[in-house]
Amino acid sequence: MKDEKHFSILGTYLTPSIEAKLYKIKKELTSPHSFGHVIFTPNSLILLRASKSAPDRRILNSADLLLPDGAGVIIASRFLGYPINKRRTGIDTAEELLAFAEKNSLSVFLLGGKKGVASPAAKNLKQRFPGLQIAGTHHGYFNKNGQENQKVIDMINRVSPDILFVCFGYPMQERWIYENKDKLHSVKLLMGLGGSLDVWSGRIKRAPIQIQKMNFEWLWRMLQEPRRIKDVALLSIFFIKVAEQKIFSQCGSTKALSYHRRGDSRIARKNNGLPLVHAPSRVILSGAKRSRT
Repeated sequence: MKDEKHFSILGTYLTPSIEAKLYKIKKELTSPHSFGHVIFTPNSLILLRASKSAPDRRILNSADLLLPDGAGVIIASRFLGYPINKRRTGIDTAEELLAFAEKNSLSVFLLGGKKGVASPAAKNLKQRFPGLQIAGTHHGYFNKNGQENQKVIDMINRVSPDILFVCFGYPMQERWIYENKDKLHSVKLLMGLGGSLDVWSGRIKRAPIQIQKMNFEWLWRMLQEPRRIKDVALLSIFFIKVAEQKIFSQCGSTKALSYHRRGDSRIARKNNGLPLVHAPSRVILSGAKRSRT
């Protein structure tokens, strides 16, 4: 159960208190008795896909922190009445953690990408953070089950990193972290980072800072990777679903409402006129104490 107020977007719940939560995780990184913290970085398309899969939604909701990695998530949060101040990208947060790791003598392992990507990414990061301890690297093209997966886990355990960046893309990286985090004995923080290794290695150029500040990084990526053009249509579906959620929540303030999604049932109850926000296995009432259903 979360220790502070969260709100749901299509069944995945986030918090506006991102900086406070991240500060707490950093503090835990310096503790010798803290292990297995998890950060995921959902954008609007990930939230849309998760809304159709109860298992993947449960995995996202198991994280210590979900970063709103996309302008669509920010717009949706404001529309639902729970505004997040700004977008918090995974790669920017990871670089902030790398600087923290350098300062506090914490080691990092880079896992993912095609063969020949993680090593140059590590080399470039060492140039940017000279004091950073990179415990090791491994590509992401291995069988995620059975003996091959166990060999990768054994390799990570041998070098005992404090932080593990997993870059397989959604939902593979989230599932792998969820299924294997308890097998990684020294790792204090695991973070899913998608294509960050491609950026750090120099294979893909990130959008200029002004485009990032304008929240048009998605357009830059689409121009670099035309296959992403289909994402525009999916974004419209995402906002339609968010609008439906708001309508259902408003209806729930005056009468009982029940609705079902594949693999996940939710019940909206009367709540004395307070706005209702849905979360898996919970009903969260604005201004009221959370209770499990």
